[in-house]
Amino acid sequence: MMMKSYLMFYVLVVAVFSGGHAWAASNCNLSLQNIRLENTGKNVTYDIFEAGSFALIQNHLIDIKNNSSDLTCDTVVLIQPKQNFFAGSQRGQRLEYQILSGRNSASIYENGLAMVVRNLKPKEKRTLSYQLKFAAGQYVSHGPYRNLFDYSAVEFPLNRTNVYDETAYDFQVRVNKSAKISLWGTNERYQYTVDFGELETGKTLQLAPQLLVQSTADYAIDFQSENHGHLRHRSGDSTWDVDYDFFVNHRPISLTAGGHRSRFRQPASAVGDRYSMMFRVGNVNSKPAGQYEDVITITVTPSLVH
Repeated sequence: MMMKSYLMFYVLVVAVFSGGHAWAASNCNLSLQNIRLENTGKNVTYDIFEAGSFALIQNHLIDIKNNSSDLTCDTVVLIQPKQNFFAGSQRGQRLEYQILSGRNSASIYENGLAMVVRNLKPKEKRTLSYQLKFAAGQYVSHGPYRNLFDYSAVEFPLNRTNVYDETAYDFQVRVNKSAKISLWGTNERYQYTVDFGELETGKTLQLAPQLLVQSTADYAIDFQSENHGHLRHRSGDSTWDVDYDFFVNHRPISLTAGGHRSRFRQPASAVGDRYSMMFRVGNVNSKPAGQYEDVITITVTPSLVH
């Protein structure tokens, strides 16, 4: 799809006065009011696992009112973010976004917008809107991300020295603690059958798939074994259980108690952390022929502490 962009130019008329101070416009009496998000409940959280183009879209609204009793007014509302990203509490953490005009006539102005408001009648209040779109795939830590937005209503055509009203608002985006685990290197991302073939004492099997963990925080991986670290005969008789050892990144994971928890630091990038898995079969002497099996369930949980 071909995308076109347009750039609107304003002719700026600058008046210079002795003393060099900006002066307030004396005719129109305008005020900026009620800055808000359209759907606050669902439009403040950024999901790093969002599969679409945008992980968060915010609709920003602001009202402008003509308090004049008998004067129809034109104005330009300037929306100027402090920075073109939302900054996190940790150094260097940021969420990038695009700013787009909504249903109102507007153009890009510096790193924000200039919205033209024409024919604002006496006592009329009009709602202006614009959007922030946060692209998916940005990898950040959990926590709040903030950006300060300055708003000013100035004389039309654009004349920043004639200010009717100005205000500011601090917006916040949240990144929740979340973690995701899957199998990397196989089409079956969440289920995999390990075929040991013919069981032999001491036989080892290095799995082709690896565990892949992505997380916005430190995390824990839990390993739960249905048969407490044993391969059980299809008959269900635990007398014939075959022990096995399970290794993750060449570290033994004990499953004899039914489960094991390992803790890890937050991944350094959006790619996440990958972990190898290996099995080693225990003693199979005097075990009857037949099929043996166990089920290991692996889950990941973001840390509640950090």
